[in-house]
Order: sequence, then structure tokens, then C-alpha cells
Amino acid sequence: MKKGILFCCFCLVAISIPGCEGPAGSAGQPKFSVFGEVEFTADTLPTNARVIVSNLSSIPTVKLNQSFIKFRSLYSEGSYYWDTLRTITKGDEVQLTVSGDQGVAGAVVRIPQQFRIQSPNPDSIFILPPHSNFTASWTASGFSDYYNAYFNLWYSYIPIGGGSSKYFEIEVDTILSTTSITIPAARLFPADFDSLEIWSNGYGYFQIEAFNGPRIEVGARGNVTGDGMGFFFGKSDGGYINIRLRNSATTDSGTKLKYDLKREQSEKFYKKFLEWQKISNRISE
Repeated sequence: MKKGILFCCFCLVAISIPGCEGPAGSAGQPKFSVFGEVEFTADTLPTNARVIVSNLSSIPTVKLNQSFIKFRSLYSEGSYYWDTLRTITKGDEVQLTVSGDQGVAGAVVRIPQQFRIQSPNPDSIFILPPHSNFTASWTASGFSDYYNAYFNLWYSYIPIGGGSSKYFEIEVDTILSTTSITIPAARLFPADFDSLEIWSNGYGYFQIEAFNGPRIEVGARGNVTGDGMGFFFGKSDGGYINIRLRNSATTDSGTKLKYDLKREQSEKFYKKFLEWQKISNRISE
């Protein structure tokens, strides 16, 4: 699995969208940018909040409902906020309020209801047979507008006809309105795949999340209004599946891989921030 970017080390870049109509500020144009999410993971864990605010000359205050979110880092063109909350949970309506020297902006979302993966069994390692599709399904989540599916698989294999082993990795990050996904074998296995490299296994995982809020796409104005513009999401985690490609020559114990979910979620949040930045730059060209 590729090493992730440590979220605490990224450098923020200011975002401006002169060619896109956004929520109007007092001068008719948004004055700053907001990108954030509030995430439910489990009843036993606090809710996570992450917010990036760009284009302000001073550090703003950020609130979710009546709770102030802790400011963590200041960069040349942006402020990063992260906190955990026990007062907000699944199904709750959440009001984001950002107050700074250029005015006030906000958005309202619902945190999607708790849901879970139905198949394959998330409590067991799923063994993916070579040359087969991968299919997963999950229960519906109330208050969700769409689902975001993540899939990652990596392994070394022997090509047809022999020769040196090759490394293969696939990552899928896709938006869905349904409660199932099938990734065809043609995407999971190269055309010259013969067998796994001897004494080697393949590893991977699947994760599903429910979102409340607008999709990030060209032309989308976001749901932040007032003196700023941008996107704010409610999110619920539906769990993940450990995936294994097993070589018959190995003595794999079948132990699940452990993922640093807090870092994974921070990296995904930053990835979405970069996705918005890329689309914003395309619009303004």
C-alpha cells in the first residue's frame, strides 16, 4: 500500500474562483474559502471535525453548532482546524459558522445515519480468487446524498510465459448512489497475469462512506453561504474489509492488516480538498 501524505505536513494554497458564481458576500463576491467535514465513525467514538479556511488575513473562529473547533495550524494562506466532539452524533443537524475579519460564512448539513457493510463479511478477511470480480454491498444510510467507495489492492505476480515478476496496484475512489459496487476482474488483474509471485500474497482493503452535502464537480457552487464559499459535508463511516490474494505456497496466518483510520480519514479529507482546488483552478482558467 502506498505511503500516505501526513496531513499535518501539507501546505495550503489559497483558492479563488473569479469565473464561478458563488454565495455572495457584502461586495457581491465571496471573500474567503471554506472546506470542511464532520464525521461519525462509531457510537463508542467521538465525532471528528476538520475544516480548512483560506484567503483570510487573520485566524477566524470556527463553530459547529455551539462548539468551537480547535485551531491547529497556520500556513501562509490558510488555517487548519480539527477537533473531536461528543455533543454531535449520527443523524444530527450541524451548523458550521466561520467568523473572520472579512465577514461570516456558514453551511448546514446532516450527519448520515449509521450503516454497515453487508457483504463480504467485514469481520473476516475476504480471499479474492484470481481472475474474479470484487463485489460489495451495504445497508442504506438515512440522510445520505451519496456514497463514496474506496478500494485498494496491491501484489506482485508472474506474467504469462514466465520471466521477472511484476508489481501491480489498483486504487478506486468513486461516487455511488446505489448500495453496491462491482469491480470487474479485468481491472483487478493485468492481461498477462499468470499467478502470484511465489511466497508472496496480495493485500488490499475496501471502505465505504455515506455523505450528506453537494458533490465536488465542475460547476458545483458548494453549500457554504454568506461572505465565504466552499463545501461542508456530513459523513458516516460504514466500515472496511480486509482483502487478501493468497498464494498456496505461503503460510499466511490470515491476520488482518491494521490501518491507521484517523490518518486515512485525514488523508482522504486532504485529497478532496485538492480535488476541489484542481476543479477551481480549471474553472478560473
